[in-house]
Amino acid sequence: MLSRGYVLATSAALLAVFMVIGYPALGSSLAAATPDGGAFDLSLFYTPAEAVRKASSYTEAEVRASIRVHWTLDLVFPLAYGLFCASAWAFGLRRLARPASEPRYGFLLVPLASTAFDLAENVAVAALLVGARQSAPATPGIAAVCASVATTLKWAFAGLAFVGAPCLLVAGAFAGRARGRRASARVVMKRAGLDDLPAVMRLEDAGFGMGIREHAEVFRARMELFPEGFVALRRGGETVGYLCAERWAEVPPAEARWFELGHDPASRHDPGGSVLYLASMTIDPALRGTGLGSRLFNDGIAMIRAAASGIETEVLIVNEAWTGARRIYEAAGFASYGVIDSFFPNLYGPATAAVVMRR
Repeated sequence: MLSRGYVLATSAALLAVFMVIGYPALGSSLAAATPDGGAFDLSLFYTPAEAVRKASSYTEAEVRASIRVHWTLDLVFPLAYGLFCASAWAFGLRRLARPASEPRYGFLLVPLASTAFDLAENVAVAALLVGARQSAPATPGIAAVCASVATTLKWAFAGLAFVGAPCLLVAGAFAGRARGRRASARVVMKRAGLDDLPAVMRLEDAGFGMGIREHAEVFRARMELFPEGFVALRRGGETVGYLCAERWAEVPPAEARWFELGHDPASRHDPGGSVLYLASMTIDPALRGTGLGSRLFNDGIAMIRAAASGIETEVLIVNEAWTGARRIYEAAGFASYGVIDSFFPNLYGPATAAVVMRR
């Protein structure tokens, strides 16, 4: 989810808004609540003993003001930059990954750790400030040690996260473009067979979220009922994308019962039908943004039409949130003729609508 382009764009916009509106307020609020030599956030490193001395210099009013800032604006800041850095890293890692291989998302621990240690610093500093006002400890306690460690680790991981974000974005963009040029010249499309089914399922799992993935039995039935309608995109002997369709007798109304996930293809199949229902399409996530999706869609339909005479019109549905896919379909001449509300399950919020399109 973090590697999606719209998530990256949204996180960048949120961070930009905070930097323009929230960050100046954060800086002034911290300055007003911090005595001379008492800043925790701006020090790259301080010992637990120094942490105690810093905390002991706060007045009661400054303690309350500092804690309030750390749990309002200074809580939003690490969440904002953490989301942006994690999304930028995921976006770049996905494009740097080799086709059909899992991106090294384990590296996301770096930006996530920066946010975690920033929040840990807030907790430790708040506990230290409260404890110091009640009774100044003779020796550093757990809160002082935790504040010292969390601050140092926060700066270390935040530095890596912020440096890595633009580097991975640039590297991923160049890698994706280069991969697209190489892939476009070498890929071929052919009719898919049952030997492609394991690769199709891997692509299905990589391309779609939980709740909207199709079952292997349905793909198998499509291959057997309408073999001309299942196209595999292959590169170097490896299946890196697919487009599958069903042949129907009539254009269906924009109703959920016609397009439900897991439906039996045999219940709708008509060998002489004039409607091509484009049931599913995806390519390896590492190849997205290379133009291969558009090529698979357009050339795949042409290949199916050439093999199955009598097709007069095509129908498909698309998640209203998938703007990239919709652009491909609209550019190919598809237009919406209905909307099915709350059709696609969404693990991160309310179900989204399906746009029903026809050409």
